[in-house]
Amino acid sequence: MKFVAIEKIPSRKKKKLQRFIEEFINCGDAQVEIIFLPEEYIDAHSCYCSFYKAAKISGYNIIVHLMSNRVFIEKRNKACV
Repeated sequence: MKFVAIEKIPSRKKKKLQRFIEEFINCGDAQVEIIFLPEEYIDAHSCYCSFYKAAKISGYNIIVHLMSNRVFIEKRNKACV
């Protein structure tokens, strides 16, 4: 093992999930599947975790589901909560 000096730590590309969630809230669909590219997320679980955290931060009444390596988000009905 060795160390290599660098000038700057490279930054990761931000996914802007809050904007994505805003678009979902403003659309007419109650539930959608999130289709992601391999360069965006390693697998469905990492996508789920990112969206779960973003949904909590957003403050909107939405829920994120992970089923069979597919990720879904849905608007919760306020009357049922």
